[in-house]
Amino acid sequence: MRLRPRREAPPLVWTFFCDEWLRLSPHAAVEWWRALERARWTRPAALRGAFVAGAAVCTRRGAMRHFLLLNVTPRGMVDALEDLIAEQLLPAAVARQIEEAVLRMTHGSGLWR
Repeated sequence: MRLRPRREAPPLVWTFFCDEWLRLSPHAAVEWWRALERARWTRPAALRGAFVAGAAVCTRRGAMRHFLLLNVTPRGMVDALEDLIAEQLLPAAVARQIEEAVLRMTHGSGLWR
């Protein structure tokens, strides 16, 4: 019998970001996180690492928002999503849905609203 590695639950800061900020469906958020867990390319791995690190320091909503504003950019999100498509870890249709949510929360200057 082959044992599968245990999947870690997404950090609270990830759940806050996907649910309350981007308003993603639970399915899209979970699929995105699973793709980040399997990613080997630098940008998706760095994005996952930022959220894991954020989980260690963010316990309140205000701290989570502050962390996200300082450490995660809309451009970085879209770049990581494109890499996940190229790695064939995230279907393009799901990535586009997430990208649209990211862009809805992006100011014309390229920063978060």
